[in-house]
Amino acid sequence: MGDIRNDAVGITSSNISLFFNPNQLQNIDNSFTPTSLISPLLPTTFPLGRTGILNNNNGSITNLGGASLPSFGIGSPLGINQLETFSLMYFKAINSGDSSLSLNIDLSQTGFADGTFVSLTTPNQFTQPISITPEFVPEPLTILGVITASVFGVLLKTKGK
Repeated sequence: MGDIRNDAVGITSSNISLFFNPNQLQNIDNSFTPTSLISPLLPTTFPLGRTGILNNNNGSITNLGGASLPSFGIGSPLGINQLETFSLMYFKAINSGDSSLSLNIDLSQTGFADGTFVSLTTPNQFTQPISITPEFVPEPLTILGVITASVFGVLLKTKGK
């Protein structure tokens, strides 16, 4: 994620949900604990309100988010004039076929260090088609950073600007 506005100050909070086909992929993060400050599931710069729920049975990671309050010395902004990783997740391919990963960003919880929030008219749903071919399935396939580049256009607008 990144704040790429002309007057970029960085992102201080966000919350996402990711959906996947549970018959093809399974999240294999050892100990899915976004509340841990050392977990790569959320930026270490977002120490407040860390949350997230994994359900491999229905193929969802929901309410994955956190925040910082840099003005009070708690955490720091993410993505000032650049894209930075919001979450690092690991998946294992268990079956082949065409599918997709769907990312939803809760714009009402995505805020900037200047106190503004992302406009609710900004696109917040992204789908990435994926294809898992049989020759990759016999060995576990780890997919890293699948959502890193998909969020580029999300944080261009703010309310009142």
